Amino acid sequence: MKWIIFLSSFLFTCRVDAEFNLTDALFRSYYGLKQRNIYDYDLHLVHRPFSEFPDDIVSEGVGYGLLTSLYMDDHETFDALFSNAEYHMWNGQYYDWHIDREGNLLDRGGALDAEEDIALSLIFAVRKMQKKEWPDDRLIPYQTRAQQILDHLWTVRMITQDGNLCPGNNWGCDQFVNPSYFAPAWYKIYARFDTSGHDWVRVIDKNYQLVEGSPGYDNGLVPDWVSVNGGFMDNTALGYNAYGGGRYFYKDAIRTLLRIGLDYLWFGDERAKKYLVNAKDFIMRKGGAPMANFFTIAPDASLLPEDDVWIFDNGQRLRTRREHSHMTIAMWAVPIYLVGSESEKLSFKDELSTFYEIGASYWGKTLDPIHQEDIQHNEMYFDQFLTIFGALIMDDRFINLE
Repeated sequence: MKWIIFLSSFLFTCRVDAEFNLTDALFRSYYGLKQRNIYDYDLHLVHRPFSEFPDDIVSEGVGYGLLTSLYMDDHETFDALFSNAEYHMWNGQYYDWHIDREGNLLDRGGALDAEEDIALSLIFAVRKMQKKEWPDDRLIPYQTRAQQILDHLWTVRMITQDGNLCPGNNWGCDQFVNPSYFAPAWYKIYARFDTSGHDWVRVIDKNYQLVEGSPGYDNGLVPDWVSVNGGFMDNTALGYNAYGGGRYFYKDAIRTLLRIGLDYLWFGDERAKKYLVNAKDFIMRKGGAPMANFFTIAPDASLLPEDDVWIFDNGQRLRTRREHSHMTIAMWAVPIYLVGSESEKLSFKDELSTFYEIGASYWGKTLDPIHQEDIQHNEMYFDQFLTIFGALIMDDRFINLE
């Protein structure tokens, strides 16, 4: 209730007119996501309203929800998400990755990126409690579960002893990797929290080498799925979003801009900076903010095929895979805001503003039949979270909370 009163007061005092206000848009879109994806359902977890299994819940959404509520200082929602994930998804070693809207198990197994984001969120929540910024009634449960997640990443083989990142527990591992699961800033936080002495430095070094071995590295591009040496996986026996056999910089891979970007923002890692400079130079050569999109990796780093589409919402919705949207703009804005010029930053902020209708509770357009970026064609889940994450960086809010 305190959060609702605070947010209502904040929104009332924010300037709402014809001028785009990034902070206002960020808070409004979070409030809309919270109501639409969490509290409009009986089970207060993050739901995917238009997925292939409409209204389902995935552990990725738990991680995203915890991170977002943490950075929006929403303790009530953070605790609700954690409590419900514990009851409906935690199996003693990891969070099963997929349940239905009522909490019934759909698919067993852990997802590395979700486990990583949940652990980082819990560690930062512990820090907020230790600093007396949040009530400390859940300090021990948060602290205990965070350490257990870190331990289990190694014992259930989501991370191999030589530092490979497994997309799921004991799956992929020595054959293929999802580069967008590589979270070097997270691992540096883990290393300071972890009481079990796991070799996080090895994980960081090994996976920077993998990114640097990507065939698109000079352009800041990595495939959604790669071999453990960074090369293409020329088959379809891959994981979720395995579009084109992993030969594209698509919906998974675009998150690499964010995860590596935070390593530079928080720790100034020169490997991160080099990657970001490559990405920034590439998108500016392509034409800057109006060209924020998904790309092929080789040979020409061109846009995805214009006529390629994907179908979701139980077969009821269709949209193009080529996507100039609030989400792609916000992700490409990460290297721009971290290593770009002031004029480049302004151009991306201005472009993002065209995908926010003043006073709206979501990112995107109400109606856009040409590009299909309207709310009838967007997922209203993945796109909203990634836009919020990019906006947090653009608004100087995605800080190290340690």
